[in-house]
Amino acid sequence: MKVFQIIADSSLSGGPLHVFDLAKNLNKKKFAIAVICPSGPIVAKFQSLAGVKVYPVELPSAFDKKAILKIKEIISSAKNSLRAGGPLSEPELRSSGASAPEEAKIILHAHGTRAGILALKLTDLGVKLIYTEHLWTKDYHLKNMLREKLQLWLLKKVAQKAVKIVAVSKAVRDFLFLTNIAQLPKLQVIYNGVETPIAPTGRTKGKIIIGSVGSLNEHKGYEYLIAAVSQVRKDLPTLEVHIIGSGPLEKKLKSLNNKLKADVKFIGHVDDLAGQLSQFALYIQPSLSESFGRTVVQAMALGLPVITTRVGGLGEIVRDKVEGLLVPPKNPQQLSWAILILAKNKKMRQNMGKAAKKRAEFFSLAKMVNQTEQLYEKMV
Repeated sequence: MKVFQIIADSSLSGGPLHVFDLAKNLNKKKFAIAVICPSGPIVAKFQSLAGVKVYPVELPSAFDKKAILKIKEIISSAKNSLRAGGPLSEPELRSSGASAPEEAKIILHAHGTRAGILALKLTDLGVKLIYTEHLWTKDYHLKNMLREKLQLWLLKKVAQKAVKIVAVSKAVRDFLFLTNIAQLPKLQVIYNGVETPIAPTGRTKGKIIIGSVGSLNEHKGYEYLIAAVSQVRKDLPTLEVHIIGSGPLEKKLKSLNNKLKADVKFIGHVDDLAGQLSQFALYIQPSLSESFGRTVVQAMALGLPVITTRVGGLGEIVRDKVEGLLVPPKNPQQLSWAILILAKNKKMRQNMGKAAKKRAEFFSLAKMVNQTEQLYEKMV
């Protein structure tokens, strides 16, 4: 079975990293894995994987004729190769359920709206389309309402063509169903899986560091975290607060930080995320929308209690007053209150951190890969 993973984002954010984890960990004896994506930081990671074919294709839009033609050529070539007996041998095909090379199936697994819309132009090649939604929940919106309506209308077309739609959380599944984009029988929740980070060597003694990780964009809600920290400073002037990441709002957020005298430190991109997180005493996710919360689970796996907003899939990961505290979005007052409670109470942080570490096991990478493999196998 040949599986093409296609994504229009080549950054090191959640969606591309999700595809990387699949490409790396899917059973290569059962599946011949290929990845189609634009050039960018994630491509080098894909190219480092043994047994994974990478096709860098620029995808300026979901309707780009040049990109569609190139991808059609790639898939047609793969079909011809499978009919001829490669890249999987005939015994391997038999063990996966196919009785002859020409019966081998091609699955196109599209991730994200742009890749999904582009995939509509490829279904005439006889591929089976699986679509994973990584973004849309009831809390997510585009600035341009007309563009939002068009994108959701096209997403419905994708759902009609797809054999299965994977939602990365129940919040995503519920949105797709309640907006009549997809019917329940086609929808399947497969939570993002997170590889357990290397255990920390120990946090820096003598100071409390708290922080967050994410793209500096309008959906992450960092302006509300900065406002909350400025209030916290009155009670905890020595508290150290880090925001790890970069993005289009970096200049605006730094200006707000200076104006409110919040003294938040902007760290930028880091290669050793687990090492940075291991220095935290508390993790914060102040998002306005969040389909899942990959970094939240990574922080929990390191034994960190968390403060998150009640949006999207975050409430499916964190249980209020068990692994952390949940607060309303866009509410600096409630966020500052939660920070003060946990920053001042070491015993509470320790208890919630233990619960968080155990809870993170539910969102394992092995489970995500296994459920995805089972989905692929049902396609033949």
